[in-house]
Amino acid sequence: MEELPSAQVDIHEAEVHLHPRFPTPERQTILVVEDDQLVRRSLVTFIRSLGFSVLSASSAEEALDYTVRHPIHLLLTDFHLPVRNGVELASSMRTKGTNVPVILLSGYLTDQARQEAKAAGIEVFLRKPTDLALLEQTLVSLFQGNGHS
Repeated sequence: MEELPSAQVDIHEAEVHLHPRFPTPERQTILVVEDDQLVRRSLVTFIRSLGFSVLSASSAEEALDYTVRHPIHLLLTDFHLPVRNGVELASSMRTKGTNVPVILLSGYLTDQARQEAKAAGIEVFLRKPTDLALLEQTLVSLFQGNGHS
């Protein structure tokens, strides 16, 4: 049997690609709000693997409670939540003085929902199911773009 050539991989480059160098990501806290437990756990696990501190909530009310007790640097929220949607959550947070970048997740957003989101200051929309590479790229862009670099 002929042996296949082994692939030469530069480990350092691979590590940098898989885990971009966020400026002290452990000091950046991302609040993940998702009512689907499996999706929420997956997002939390992935974001933690990037080195961030992560809080998670299953509702807007629980999320608002966290913002009173913990500094939040970014909100990642599903649009469809029980009681209040993700846009209403972002608006409530801003009203209470927590003005952070917001990533809105949804399987489908109507034009009206997009307009409401933009009016609430949300400009980042990611489709569900979430492309994790795109989420990672979005997090990098938001933190570098907000003076966290």
